Amino acid sequence: MKLFIARLFAIILIAVSIIDACAWSGPGHMTVAAIAYRDLSPVERQKLDAILESLGGRISPNRQKRNPIG
Repeated sequence: MKLFIARLFAIILIAVSIIDACAWSGPGHMTVAAIAYRDLSPVERQKLDAILESLGGRISPNRQKRNPIG
C-alpha cells in the first residue's frame, strides 16, 4: 500500500510539473525577451535588429503595445 501511495504521489507531482511548464505563454516569453533586449548594449541591439530584419520583419523588438515592461 505504501508503494502504491508513493507511486501515485510521484505521478501527481510529475503531472503538476508538466502543467506548470506549459504555463509559459506568449506574454511570458515576450517579457523575458523584452528584459533581455533592454539589457543589450547599443552595438548588440543593432546587430540583433539586423538579424531580426533579415527575417522579413516577422519578429520585432519594438512591439511597444505588447511590451509588458515598457
